[in-house]
Amino acid sequence: MITAVFRCDANEVVGSGHLSRCFNLATYLKTNGVQSFFVYSQTEFPLINKLQFEFKFIPLKSSRDYTLSDSSLISKDPLGISEEDDATETFNNLLLSNISCVDILIIDHYSISKVWVSKFLSLCSAKKIKYPKIMIIDDLANRDYLCDILLDQNIVSKSAMTHYDSHTQHGTEILSGPKYALLSSEYQSIRASIPIRNFLSRILIYFGSTDPDNLLLKTLQVVSSDSFLSICFDIVIPLADLDNKNVLTAYENHPNFVFHNPSSSLVSHIARADLAIGSAGFTSWERCCLKLPSILIKNGDNQSNNILALVDANASIAINDDSFFSVNLFNSLFALLSDTDQLKCMSKNAANILEGVGCKLVSQELLKSL
Repeated sequence: MITAVFRCDANEVVGSGHLSRCFNLATYLKTNGVQSFFVYSQTEFPLINKLQFEFKFIPLKSSRDYTLSDSSLISKDPLGISEEDDATETFNNLLLSNISCVDILIIDHYSISKVWVSKFLSLCSAKKIKYPKIMIIDDLANRDYLCDILLDQNIVSKSAMTHYDSHTQHGTEILSGPKYALLSSEYQSIRASIPIRNFLSRILIYFGSTDPDNLLLKTLQVVSSDSFLSICFDIVIPLADLDNKNVLTAYENHPNFVFHNPSSSLVSHIARADLAIGSAGFTSWERCCLKLPSILIKNGDNQSNNILALVDANASIAINDDSFFSVNLFNSLFALLSDTDQLKCMSKNAANILEGVGCKLVSQELLKSL
């Protein structure tokens, strides 16, 4: 049996996007007879607790200082220890879990670079263990990589892909664009039955599993206006805010607000919505697959390129989180209430971005020559 190991994290700082897309890929690989394991920095996070029933999760239990970060990497996604130490602990924990042969190693972490991979491979050499096929999932192009495959799921122009040239080895295969987005198979399976939106009656509001800038509350302050009483709002509470009663206390009796606890999948909410208000992370591709237009508010530095690309494709409207946020969000939403042609155009453009078969395409590349 082929063995795949995923190194990714999920917590209140980095959110759940890395883990969610890796889980989707592992689920598809399982249909091809691949056994997957997840290595993660031990933390209490609801999504990890849910997914442990599907795959074995191997925790890294060493003491970590998350105030440490390499300025050359993204400081919001630190390892808490050096890359070499993290790689060593990963390698040793795999051996302790009786996983001595790793055929595929998939890394989805902004603070893991060539340094980590070099250390891991040196440990394989010392134990006379064959090197795994390595894929790195990234969208920053801000450090050196050592891998066989580099996957960037975001909308990236051909000229922008040259940003990876100086950071990768000769012969590295680059998979780029949302056609490779690692969506759950349920999105592709219902895509054909989802219509193009041409009327605004239901809006999904979701800002991911974390909401450090309190964008949900800011948004609800706008959409609670009587001008939008004709719209039903489905509001998914961020995982990290389940104990925060501010939103529910303020708006639980609002007549057209329906609050939902987070689940491992948004597919039912996306399928029945006519518009989404949210961030431009991984969920952007889930929305596009099901033809859902969106109003985007940035809540992460790595989302800027997604926002620009989705706005250029006329699949989304972008609102900045600044002093004009409330006015701009109100005006954009109010305009869409009457401009059904714009809503329909955005829905069509979103549908053209991807079909939702990324896990299949990526799996084919990973399993090639194994």
